[in-house]
Amino acid sequence: MSNQDKRSCNSCCFRGILVVITIALFENAIASNEGNATKNITIGSLFSINGTNAAWGDCLIGAKFALNHINNDSRILKDYRLHLSWGNTQCNPGKGMKILYNHLSRKPKKLMILGSSCSSVTEPVAQMSREFNLIQISYLSSSPSLNNRQVYPNFFRTRSCESQRILPFFSILDHFNWSKIGLIMENSVVYSSLANYIREIANSSGIEVVSSASFSTDEQSNEALKVVKNSFVRVIYAGFSLEAGRKMLCQAYHLELRPPNYTWIGPGWFHDQWWKSDHHQDIKVDTLRCSGAVMNEMIEGYLSVNPQVISDIQEPTISKYTPEEWTKAYDHFRQAFSHWQGRKDFAGYSYDAIWAIAIALNQSIPRLRLIEKTLENFQYDDEDYFNIFKEEIENVTFHGVTGPFSFTSNGNRLGVLGPFSFTSNRNRLGVLVIQRIQNAKNVILGHYYEKSEQTAWKSGINISWGIADRKPPADYPYVTKVFSVIPFTATIIVIIAAVIGIFLALIFALLNVYYRNRRAIKVASPNINYTIIIGAILCYISTILQVIYIDPVNETDLMLLICRGRIWFLVLGFLMGFGALFAKTWRLKMIFQNKTARSRIITDSQLYLVILIIVLIGAAILTIQAAIDPIFLESKIKTQLMGYRVNSLVVYYKNKCVTQNVMLWHVIILILGGVLLLYGLSLAWRTRNIPFHLANDSKYIIFTIYNVTIFSGIAILVGHTLSNIALRVILVAILIIIATTGSLCLIFIPKVPQFCKARRQANSVLCRENFYVNKPRSLTNHDIHKAILRKMEIKISELEESIQFFRKKAKKKEEENEMVKGHSGDLCNL
Repeated sequence: MSNQDKRSCNSCCFRGILVVITIALFENAIASNEGNATKNITIGSLFSINGTNAAWGDCLIGAKFALNHINNDSRILKDYRLHLSWGNTQCNPGKGMKILYNHLSRKPKKLMILGSSCSSVTEPVAQMSREFNLIQISYLSSSPSLNNRQVYPNFFRTRSCESQRILPFFSILDHFNWSKIGLIMENSVVYSSLANYIREIANSSGIEVVSSASFSTDEQSNEALKVVKNSFVRVIYAGFSLEAGRKMLCQAYHLELRPPNYTWIGPGWFHDQWWKSDHHQDIKVDTLRCSGAVMNEMIEGYLSVNPQVISDIQEPTISKYTPEEWTKAYDHFRQAFSHWQGRKDFAGYSYDAIWAIAIALNQSIPRLRLIEKTLENFQYDDEDYFNIFKEEIENVTFHGVTGPFSFTSNGNRLGVLGPFSFTSNRNRLGVLVIQRIQNAKNVILGHYYEKSEQTAWKSGINISWGIADRKPPADYPYVTKVFSVIPFTATIIVIIAAVIGIFLALIFALLNVYYRNRRAIKVASPNINYTIIIGAILCYISTILQVIYIDPVNETDLMLLICRGRIWFLVLGFLMGFGALFAKTWRLKMIFQNKTARSRIITDSQLYLVILIIVLIGAAILTIQAAIDPIFLESKIKTQLMGYRVNSLVVYYKNKCVTQNVMLWHVIILILGGVLLLYGLSLAWRTRNIPFHLANDSKYIIFTIYNVTIFSGIAILVGHTLSNIALRVILVAILIIIATTGSLCLIFIPKVPQFCKARRQANSVLCRENFYVNKPRSLTNHDIHKAILRKMEIKISELEESIQFFRKKAKKKEEENEMVKGHSGDLCNL
């Protein structure tokens, strides 16, 4: 073989070896590339791109923006590509369940579930997803019901629960010194749960929920607003969806529940100028219309609490963007999805939710490798996957575009990166923003930090309350309680008249005591007169109680005692006074009409016994009534707003003391009083001819009975026919005073002339006696005898009156005897 042939052979061998090596290297490269091929993993998601009050397409754009960053970030899910399978729920639970079914029944398998935006969709979906051992994260649902770990054990959310915004709401109340609130809630899953949570917190924090109402329709909304208005509360917490809120606020404007008299607090997550129609038209509710200017006036001063949509910590987030850089990048990214755009503010929540899922999956990879499992081989019924995923999602902590990010034990968002500090931005918690609408723009008043439960109020904010004193409006009108149904002037007049009557009775009592040994008083039974006077005083006291009204709410027992006192004092006073008057008249009758030869003596003790029996009968009736049909208060409350800006509330308490059978007891008492008056009238008629005029009061008793009957009859008529309570009470009280005073005067004043006459006679004799006794010794015995004789003549005159009476009595007796004899003769002739 020639050298040329050898060279040619060597060249061929070299080429062959080179080809083999090249092929081997290529195969190794192919094998290496196959071993490092990117694996696809998918999560299922639910979004509300359109639908009533559900145009939140930016949440989907934000999720895609996160996927774009994650799949191009070598730090996370290396060798994997994360995909998103999604469906449009339109905020409809039925559609949401259908989308979940499609996710579960179609390949590829979904490692986790993202969504949804609406709590009404999220709740049934979360209950179903747990049956497949799937972790579900919502980027927007805020219903407090989702906190229930027994029902939703695998549920998490990146936006704070609605109930987490209640503590900042109470911080607002405390800051502005409001302690009374009204609630008006739309009937929805979110706000029904929220109302219960507010009541629970209010009860433990000393806040009074004055009124609470809910609504579903426009008509119910109007009625609910009337409930709140009638409660007079001025700080109103409202929970509503966008369209329902617009209509409700329009109705509130026409019901005059408007600023500055009323302060509204409610949801803060709507878009700018949300209170106006999307098409710049008037808001229409039935026949009501509200223009944009009207809605601007209505929304002025509206307070809200909302999670911070973009972190104000200008440091790189998990995506290496600062919040400001992220906002600019997102604005550019979303331009390609103009058909999905809606509610840009919420994009950060879905963005951070995707990152939370990616971080949890990334942290699961080494743990799965230890048990020889991978993400791409995920199975729904594998407990290992579920337990690892749940533990890792619970431990997720990062700085997201919406702020510090982590989850609480019940799946809520909690932005915890370290201990709380007002001065360190790095250590701040997730923030809730407290804002107020002024001049149709949101003004931030402060920030609430969840873990520390503290509020940092911004200084230098000029809050315009729309009132002259520049102070926060009151949460409730200044209340003036009026417990008396009677005008104050009339009350004073009645009390003064009754007090004058009592003084008059006391004057008669003093005269009775001082001159009890004088003949004019002594023969009129002075001891019994005291009982008459006491009875009159009790009647006067009853009239004072008639016009006294106190707080029936806080002093119920005392008011009931006053009610009982009115009837007890009046009935017992009447029975005591007239019982005593008729008792001494009865004694006069028994003495002077005694037809036996034997004299009859009736002592005061016997009369007291008669009076006691009469009073005990009345007391027994009242006691039985109190036992079987007790008095209770029938209250009617009337309110009236008064003063500048109607900030003064006058509450009139109309209280009426009644029983179940009030007419029955009135009739029984009237019968008792009527029987007593008729018997007294009978006694007066029988004793009218007794000549002992110092003791005979029959004529005046008849006038007294006439006086009492007339005025009592008028009082009964007024009490049962007059509807005006104030006028009725005043007239009845005045009639009682007139009747009582008239009776006292008819009984005691006629004694005054008799007493004065006897006093003048006694003084005349006494003067003469003193004159003659003190006269010088030159006075003759004749003058002294003359004075003594005058005194004797007075006594003789009195005796002659008595003799004249007995003569008439004897003559009447003789006439009766003659009549009997005549009748006997007639009988004999028969």
